[in-house]
Amino acid sequence: MISPSHPGPTRVDEPNATPLADVGFEVANESGAVTTFITDTQGKFRVLLKPGHYKVSVKGENRIRRCGPFDVDVSANGMTSVQWQCDSGMR
Repeated sequence: MISPSHPGPTRVDEPNATPLADVGFEVANESGAVTTFITDTQGKFRVLLKPGHYKVSVKGENRIRRCGPFDVDVSANGMTSVQWQCDSGMR
């Protein structure tokens, strides 16, 4: 998610965050880059990773002021679900 989604005050009936759609990310561990992915139109993604500790960063030029890197610990048991908040810089 990215917020605020628009400049100025937020009205009670409108969301202040929107999905971070079509943005590329890089996944790395202590050895370096492991894989990349791009979020879908709803800001969602799925990546298969071995158990371990990873850092996820926006890939390439970062057009978003504050968006990671994010730490993720992947366990051997099941799926790891994450939700990150990025700062659009709008005020």
